[in-house]
Amino acid sequence: MPFNVGPQRRRHAPQRPARSVGLLLGAWVLALCFVVQPVQAQDTPEIAKQAQNPIASLTSVPFENDFNPRTGINKEDSYVMEMKPVVPLTLSNDWNLITRTIIPVIQVPDLAPGVDGTSGIGDVQTSLFLSPAKTGAVIWGAGPMVSFPTASQEILGTKKLSVGPTVVVLKIHGHWLFGTLVQNLFSVAGPSARPNVNQTLMQPFANYNLKHGWYLTSSPIITANWEVNPNQRWVVPVGGGAGKIVHFGKRPVNIYAQLFRNVERPDGTIPQTGRQGFRCNCYFPKHERNKKVKAIQVRTTGGPEVLVLRELPDPVPQAGEALIRVHTSGVNFMDVYFREGKYKTPLPFIPGGEGSGHVEALGAGVTDLSVGDAVAWLGSVGSYAERVVVPADRLVKVPAGLDLQKAAALMVQGITAYYLSHLTFALRPGHTALVHASAGGVGFLLTQMAKNVGVTVIATTSTPEKAELARQAGADDIILYTKMKFDEEVMRITNGDGVDVVYDGVGQATFEQSLKCLRRRGLLALYEAASGPVPPFDLARLSTMGSLFVTRPISLDYVKTREELTFVTDAVFGMYKAGQLTLVVSRAYALGDAAKAHIDLESRGTTGKLVLTTSASTATLSVQRARQAD
Repeated sequence: MPFNVGPQRRRHAPQRPARSVGLLLGAWVLALCFVVQPVQAQDTPEIAKQAQNPIASLTSVPFENDFNPRTGINKEDSYVMEMKPVVPLTLSNDWNLITRTIIPVIQVPDLAPGVDGTSGIGDVQTSLFLSPAKTGAVIWGAGPMVSFPTASQEILGTKKLSVGPTVVVLKIHGHWLFGTLVQNLFSVAGPSARPNVNQTLMQPFANYNLKHGWYLTSSPIITANWEVNPNQRWVVPVGGGAGKIVHFGKRPVNIYAQLFRNVERPDGTIPQTGRQGFRCNCYFPKHERNKKVKAIQVRTTGGPEVLVLRELPDPVPQAGEALIRVHTSGVNFMDVYFREGKYKTPLPFIPGGEGSGHVEALGAGVTDLSVGDAVAWLGSVGSYAERVVVPADRLVKVPAGLDLQKAAALMVQGITAYYLSHLTFALRPGHTALVHASAGGVGFLLTQMAKNVGVTVIATTSTPEKAELARQAGADDIILYTKMKFDEEVMRITNGDGVDVVYDGVGQATFEQSLKCLRRRGLLALYEAASGPVPPFDLARLSTMGSLFVTRPISLDYVKTREELTFVTDAVFGMYKAGQLTLVVSRAYALGDAAKAHIDLESRGTTGKLVLTTSASTATLSVQRARQAD
């Protein structure tokens, strides 16, 4: 806040009222901390990051009290106490409007001969930031700002109505938060006798979050006044400080202090000898106590008709968990097995074992993720929803350059294809593999991974259209199993030797013939049962067919630990980014059309990957139907 020094003589005004007003406002803020209900779904480390974000979508009232020691002709202290209420408004599912107002109370000493000190209210400034509701790796906001000529004394303001643009860009990376705020004000109305306003403000900030809510911070306010002598144009502070999130009862309050020294000007003067500040920030709830989330819920097992979109309470992350705004949910046969009751889970439940999205909130103890991180996951149930809570150790960060839909599509099927080809039976050059349903989600990726290793791949498909997709994946030979007996064709292609491994995701319809395709000591990996479960089998038969091996692998046994999960996903994401894998997402359904997605999947008439995305119009209609059904 610039102080205006004019030639006219001013009477000396009492300097106590500004401090008194500051104390009263500070007491009011602390009183609110006790009265208002606590912030929901926010832990201390996460609030520390929100505290450093000037456009955080969390209602707050920052209280700042800065003082400049030994200013003016009598080397007295000057004070600036500011209230900066921040109120986020939701415009749509995609955009927020963040309002930020600065209300200054100023006390200045005698600044020059004939200009006595005074105290009172300064010019009030309001900024409007349009900011994306769904944050990514970079958080930003931009909009207009207005400075109103509200100063109670001429020396405390500009007496000009000023407007200009303001922009905030920041990035949260692990423990670090860094970015900058830039604004420029131009006077548009006011007394012609007063100097025009043309001032640029830039506030870079770099913060490092420590444990238990502590953090280090540096956020100097650099100003350039273009209407004054060039030698006195810039004010550049250097310094920093530290802060901590404390709690008054359950109310989180951010308290921090900084100390700055202004850089010497070209003319040898120092504009104010320094600036010291004590600040606190009181947070208010988002008033989301009754907030609902749209999700597919299964209340009784059965066919696709049991997949009903409903409005359910918004999930809250507990210790070790993260709340994710879902971007894409994968559709897999595992979801069908849970829906049918073949895989057991308590009712009611939300299906969906994989997905991708952005981190919205973190539970206590989660330190290796940040709000806004793009992540993907796989598990058992829960992903057919707008938001889902996921254990933090089951989340993997989506690398830059990989879009979220592709990331979700690579989780279950990419991981399955990887462990089948690299771990269940480690393929090597010279091997021959039979891949059933080579045009399906797993089969298409598995065929490519096998070819990348140098394996001869025999693929089976049901139609000529699917055969073309298998050919694109690199299959050496393709068998239309609807037109011929694939076991006889495999033995013909291999000159009676058979294959080293059969990857079978079909199950009942192909199991017996698949065994006949194996060479001595060959392995059959039955990873799914799209046509139904395999009937009881006498293991003694394996000895009469060449000492064969049969396994029924599942993904979770190959990515049980955090180290296993990141090892496999890093490999799969790396293959895709390197251009070694082509991914086919055949169709994206609205969340409310989950039943249709299951019908299509079970028909075995699809190719590639099926996914769900949120759709406002479809979701609203489906929820209305669900309410009528209830």
